[in-house]
Amino acid sequence: YTDEPTIAVIEINNENSLFSQYFRGNIDKLPDPYAAEFRKQWNIWLKKKYKTTADLKKAWISGNNSLADNKNSEVEAEMKILLGNNNQIEDHSIPTVKAGSSVYSSARKDFYQFLTDTEYSYWTGMYKFLKDDLQVKSLVSGTQLGYYSTPFNQSALDYVDIHAYWC
Repeated sequence: YTDEPTIAVIEINNENSLFSQYFRGNIDKLPDPYAAEFRKQWNIWLKKKYKTTADLKKAWISGNNSLADNKNSEVEAEMKILLGNNNQIEDHSIPTVKAGSSVYSSARKDFYQFLTDTEYSYWTGMYKFLKDDLQVKSLVSGTQLGYYSTPFNQSALDYVDIHAYWC
């Protein structure tokens, strides 16, 4: 199929992404060992950015958070879940940011960037496998643009897919 002239395009994963699963609440429902692995990857990402739990807490608590963040008891309670119970990036125990939760904007921004970076690695890794290892000649797309993935991530591939159903 790598040389098949009738295969014009390949979509790696149809209408699916971490972002779509996150906003639907499905990542929050992952069972172990998948939830543990995802939390581990999140903590590795945090450690790469902040180096220590102390630096992470300093950035999240004193960072550029909105005034609403600092006066909201729901936000404070959610932040205690993330940063309490001796949670540390060193032992991969900082929980993921739950969909719809009220946390400091700095924590939410970090989690969104983690999702973006993780997706980018997935899409470009699969693209490289298809093009370099399998030597696929067809054009390759990741998934449908819009609510499934970000334009930035999809622009790294051969084409960006956005389509509608007309029946």
